[in-house]
Amino acid sequence: MKKASEFKRDVKSYLDETRPKRQRTTGYIAFFVIMLFAAYVFGRNDASSEKAMAAALPISVEPAEQAGKCELPEIHPNPSYQSSWEYVLFYCNEIIDTSRRYNLEPELVSSIILLESGGDSNAISQSGAVGLMQIMSSDGLSRQLYGDYFSDRPTVSELLNPVYNIEWGVSHLAGLVENYRDLREALYHYGPIDVGYDYADSIMSMFDALN
Repeated sequence: MKKASEFKRDVKSYLDETRPKRQRTTGYIAFFVIMLFAAYVFGRNDASSEKAMAAALPISVEPAEQAGKCELPEIHPNPSYQSSWEYVLFYCNEIIDTSRRYNLEPELVSSIILLESGGDSNAISQSGAVGLMQIMSSDGLSRQLYGDYFSDRPTVSELLNPVYNIEWGVSHLAGLVENYRDLREALYHYGPIDVGYDYADSIMSMFDALN
């Protein structure tokens, strides 16, 4: 039987001989653990980054399907408008909800959309007006033509979102009505500046026909 001192020497010799191997094994384990931890951390960061990027992107909204019968008339009083009117009705719920939140008549807002874009949410005019309610943007063609004049307006990509376009247009019109205390005057300032009151009168005539 080995003495205790001999046993200690054998153990020490074994530890000395296997130290490099044990150090390599420990290093591999440590490396493996670090890699697992890094994968976990960066995986979470990637997920967070994707969520942040998604939140920062303009909302892409498809026209809402109607939840029940639209409160606007299905048939427009003027038959020449009927084909475009059907596109306007595609946004019936958004028009009604937004108009009422700003104390405006849905028939008024729908008349503006009908005259301005014919219900085409991707419409961009030669002067740079964008979307359903033909709002001037802060960039794109509007900026090329008018410089910084509309710098406080939304971007083209924002205005091509039909829900955002209706929200901004109705809010803007409501502000004009409050400021001028007269619908015709408000519509005059909402529409093109080079047509006098013809635009306002056209909208009011279409509005009256729907009531």
